[in-house]
Amino acid sequence: MKVHPESQKLLTINTHKGLYICKRLMYGLNGAPAIWQRYVDGLFQGMQGVKVFMDDARITGSDEMSHFKALEEFFKKCKEHGLKLNLSKSQFFQNEINFLGHKIDANGLHKTDEKISAVVKAPVPKNVQEVKSFLGLVNFYGKFCKNLATIANPLNNLTKKDVKFKWSKDCQVAFEQIKKEICSPKVLVHYDPELPLTLASDASPVGVGCVLAHIYPDGSERPIAFASKTLSKTEQKYSQIDKEALAIVWAVKKFHLYLKGRRFTLVTDHKPLVAIFGSKRGLPVLTATRLIHYALILQSFQFDIVFRKTADHGNADFLSRLPKTSEELEVKDDITIFQMTQIETLPVTSRELRQETGKDEELGPLLRALREGRNLQGREAQYTIEDGCILYGQRVCIPKKYQKNVLDELHTGHLGMVKMKALARSFVYWKDIDKDIEDAVRNCVDCARHKTDPAKAKVHYWEYPSMPWERIHIDFAGPIFEHMFLLIVDAHSKWLEVYPMKLTTTKKTIECLRDSFARFGLPRVLVSDNGSQFTSHEFQRFMQSNGIKHKTSAPFKPSSNGQAERYVATLKQSLRAMQKYEGSIQQKLSTFLLQYRKAPNATTTHSPAMLFLKREIRTRIDLLLPELKSRVQDRIRKGVFEFRDRKFDIGDKVAVRIYRAANSKWKFGKIVNRDGVLHYTVEVQGTLVRRHVDQIRPVGEHVQENDFIPNVHRRFSATDVRESNQNLQHAETAENPSSQVPNEEQGSSSTSAVPSTDVPAHDSPPSDVQLDSSQMRSPPVPASPRQVPRHSGRIRRPPKRLDL
Repeated sequence: MKVHPESQKLLTINTHKGLYICKRLMYGLNGAPAIWQRYVDGLFQGMQGVKVFMDDARITGSDEMSHFKALEEFFKKCKEHGLKLNLSKSQFFQNEINFLGHKIDANGLHKTDEKISAVVKAPVPKNVQEVKSFLGLVNFYGKFCKNLATIANPLNNLTKKDVKFKWSKDCQVAFEQIKKEICSPKVLVHYDPELPLTLASDASPVGVGCVLAHIYPDGSERPIAFASKTLSKTEQKYSQIDKEALAIVWAVKKFHLYLKGRRFTLVTDHKPLVAIFGSKRGLPVLTATRLIHYALILQSFQFDIVFRKTADHGNADFLSRLPKTSEELEVKDDITIFQMTQIETLPVTSRELRQETGKDEELGPLLRALREGRNLQGREAQYTIEDGCILYGQRVCIPKKYQKNVLDELHTGHLGMVKMKALARSFVYWKDIDKDIEDAVRNCVDCARHKTDPAKAKVHYWEYPSMPWERIHIDFAGPIFEHMFLLIVDAHSKWLEVYPMKLTTTKKTIECLRDSFARFGLPRVLVSDNGSQFTSHEFQRFMQSNGIKHKTSAPFKPSSNGQAERYVATLKQSLRAMQKYEGSIQQKLSTFLLQYRKAPNATTTHSPAMLFLKREIRTRIDLLLPELKSRVQDRIRKGVFEFRDRKFDIGDKVAVRIYRAANSKWKFGKIVNRDGVLHYTVEVQGTLVRRHVDQIRPVGEHVQENDFIPNVHRRFSATDVRESNQNLQHAETAENPSSQVPNEEQGSSSTSAVPSTDVPAHDSPPSDVQLDSSQMRSPPVPASPRQVPRHSGRIRRPPKRLDL
């Protein structure tokens, strides 16, 4: 069916490929069945013998010619309007058909065996829902049952609000009576406008019923349909005459399609209503208002009202007038079956045990042995006889025949396996009784259906990732302030990413993940719940294309994704607590994330920022702390670094860095003097050299050096060296002229005489001095003079090429 253009927008479908508008009526819409039924009703309106319900059509005819004519018109109409028929499902020229759950033939309307079998096999309801299901099944054939509402009243009471479910004896009787009524072979005849029509009604304290019937030429009365209704609490308080009048009015309204425009006969067993509703006389002057109202309703119908005694009124149709002997036989059978059932469910007593113990295969020989006084050994010595029954200690031994009955009795309260065993060990015994109890409890359908949830398993913690962003957990939080949020939690550092979302579709979710992956990279594992966004084919393709292993938690077990679930609660709590603060939801979210990433985590004992970024992020709380630069300068002034503690004493054996020796970088010598905080004078093979503490390292006392350092510097006597050292200006004071070296370190010599030694340079090595010959143990080796290149002082000018 084509849909009107204005209605097509209402049938828009949102798919992963976009929005689609349905131009044809599709399945699944609430109004589609009614729209289609209205269409086919109008299409086949006025066609004799044609009845269409949804996609099923029934074409009937009184003879072959009329039937062929109806078929031809039906096929022609289908062809004109483009309706297609399924030939494999079609049946032609049938004497009887199944239509809408009924079997229809020339005699009338019958119940189908499938529906009857479902009612007959229906078990006794255990709760209100099962009662409603049974009544719904029975009401389908309510037109076959007389006074169904009255019979089913005990069951209807169980379905009322605030009524505790209790299956009573009245409920059981009603349950069996309904089954009997449904199984009765009643046939509803076809309506014939040429035959006389009667409508009989009756009222009971809890309901009303009626039967519409035809009077055949032989005087027999055959039903067309039955109907019944349960009275409301208000209607149940009516007087009997009002109830009978209500039954008549309700019956006329129920079958008004059969009664309008033709004359029929009303049958009642309440004689005063004949005078009130009869057409021969008007309404009595003192008639009650309710009856006047009912009479006005009936004035639109043409009927004759007659009185029928209650004894005759109960047999409204010919099928109810069966021979009395047959009815008595059915009653006797019911009583017999009831008694047999009751005997089987009676509890087992010691009398039955005494009679059966001697017949039992296991207990019989034991009973005879005990009576003969045989000497029994082992466990058998604990058996005794009491009133013909065998006792094992204080427990009576149950024969095999009654073990099932005893198990059922022990399990009546559905106490469970442990309590059932404890109860059995106090009273009864047989071989393998514990195993039988376990099997009985495991195989109990009621216990399995209503048993509580099993004990919660031990918490299994996720394996802690070895690096950040190796495994992430995601979930949705919200709605919070009309917003949904996508949470991404790093399992290693607990770093949290939150994305506000208006639509939680798969496409939007993937966009947020792409943004996060662009900044932090692709994780190895992604854990989520079973939301439709995470289980869609599009999301699975996204995971596979990026090489990410997707793990989902168990359905209805959100704790399996506890990493994300915990932060969902944290986010909700924090944002709701910040509700009174000014700013947008994004500002509040940013404030929350900044503080959260800075705070140490209780599990890792470190902040998420430290584990994720390998540094602490700066927040406004850091303004309370002094700056790092000032702290470092204080440490420098106080000399707290490790290399400041390296000191040498006069006479220590050391290795000295040599910059102009070709064969070795280090020569061995002895500390001669300390020249300030960082400088020392060292004697190296008769030569005094001045070195920074970074150019000196300690060595053992027995280290020897045979080679001499080349003497390429100015030679001084030891006395001159000591005197000149007092006039040296050190690197520390040279860099800071305002500072003065205390005591012997004070001097006024120029820095050009002694270069700075804080940073040694290969081009300008430290100055070496030569000892006096009187203080040398061996004569010094003469050094060749060094040729120092000289630069010309002449100023070069460019030639004058243009004399302008």
